Amino acid sequence: MATASWGANNNQHRKLAEMAAKAGKHVLCEKPVALSLEDLDAMERCCRENGVTFTVHQQRRFDQDFRIAKEIFDSETLGRMYTVKSMLYGFNGNMHDWHVYKDQGGGMLYDWGVHLIDQMLWMIPGKLTSVFADLRNVINREVDDYFHIFLRFESGIVAQIELGTYYLSDALGWFERHWFIGGDKGSMHCDGFKPEGVIVRTTELLTSVKGQRTMTAAGPTRSFGPPPEGRIVTEPLPEVNTNHRMYFENYLAALSGKEEFLVKISEVRRVLRVMEAVRESARTGRSVDFES
Repeated sequence: MATASWGANNNQHRKLAEMAAKAGKHVLCEKPVALSLEDLDAMERCCRENGVTFTVHQQRRFDQDFRIAKEIFDSETLGRMYTVKSMLYGFNGNMHDWHVYKDQGGGMLYDWGVHLIDQMLWMIPGKLTSVFADLRNVINREVDDYFHIFLRFESGIVAQIELGTYYLSDALGWFERHWFIGGDKGSMHCDGFKPEGVIVRTTELLTSVKGQRTMTAAGPTRSFGPPPEGRIVTEPLPEVNTNHRMYFENYLAALSGKEEFLVKISEVRRVLRVMEAVRESARTGRSVDFES
């Protein structure tokens, strides 16, 4: 049995998925799977009734930068983690083609946000208790081109996802992918789709601050002056070999019954619910309770 796959405008996904399912084709849908939970439920129901499989192209689960961050998170090498930050910045401002039209499902939350949220939810286990977000049209008239999302998990971890297509700096490597994870045994930063970065630790953790103060440009300080020589040490990031081809290898194996589909519709539905909560939070200016 053949598979139907496409890369149409976001508002066309439900129609095409239902057409493919009724023709007996397995459905591999581009992200975002749909513009509403109602559409997703209808797509899933149609695939089930017609006896075809249904999954979504979330290939960025195999991005090397993400897999490095996930390896560090899963290994707990940073101890008890309290923050995870995922950032992506650009300078062009405007988007292209149909992506600039709201009724076509344009905007960066649907374009890249769906990937960044999926990565974060796939990495951090447990209940997501609240969502708070800022969503803006900085350059574009109809669609969002900036968002800053706070995800609070029952474990106490707060994840942040920030993207801006017109978020400018002259810092080296600014217009790239960035990760930061903080724990009580160190931190890590991982920058770029071809990642560079380190794990950072201290050789001594002070349990109390002594009376000696350091003079800085901001005045005397006990906590934020330059560290003494040798206090900050680094370790290399773990080596992770991954590529987008692995998504399709899993897809073919799952289609033949040898594996499960990596991207499950329940996970896709959760991402879509978070995206709806992001829009609600941005509209109201308030945090949205989630899975509490």
